[in-house]
Amino acid sequence: MAEPFIEICRLAIESPASEIAVRLQSSQILSVKEKIVRLLKQDPVRWHALDIVAGLNIETACIGAGFVRNLVWDHLHGLPSDCRSHDIAVLWFDRERATPEADLELEQTLRERDAGFDWSVKNQARMHIRNRDEPYFDVGHAMSFWPETATAIAARRHGDDCELIAPFGLDDLTNMVLRPTSEANHKVTAVETRLREENWQTRWTRVTVIARSLSGSAERDPGSSPG
Repeated sequence: MAEPFIEICRLAIESPASEIAVRLQSSQILSVKEKIVRLLKQDPVRWHALDIVAGLNIETACIGAGFVRNLVWDHLHGLPSDCRSHDIAVLWFDRERATPEADLELEQTLRERDAGFDWSVKNQARMHIRNRDEPYFDVGHAMSFWPETATAIAARRHGDDCELIAPFGLDDLTNMVLRPTSEANHKVTAVETRLREENWQTRWTRVTVIARSLSGSAERDPGSSPG
């Protein structure tokens, strides 16, 4: 039997999108993580970016938003993937340094180490204020309030190894499913808005979008944004 992630890659090329929904058994999750980490290691630009962030010596620092999602979905579509074409969303968590100034200081440090990336640093200990949520207690908890499950994934490098932070797991990422993190109207609306603005369905034609199933007018709250 083919390994789960390799099998998904094969299906992405040979099968219609309806056949790509490969459900992974819990015993296979680790191997899927290993395949994603391997993709990160095989991308010298992303692996370098992770090394620079690790060099901050901030235990909670990682890179999230589209950093992992774009790599995997571009790979499954046979597309080139250059993370330098988007901002690099660096996430960290420290209640004692939860100020915009601390974030800007880290952005400057990162730019000094490599100005080829568009660094964006956000301490998740303060982002609940902007997003009108209850206080977050760590980076993973903060990401659980983001609009889409496949976007709420971050990577943190430890030497030659890499940790994935994924509050909703990896199924939607590897099955190419764009799903709101909840059925709340403002979350669904946020996904629909981002889908239009980011033109994701043109870029990733095999991604399955979970359609709006709620009736009535949507709330005006746009939902918590990544970062």
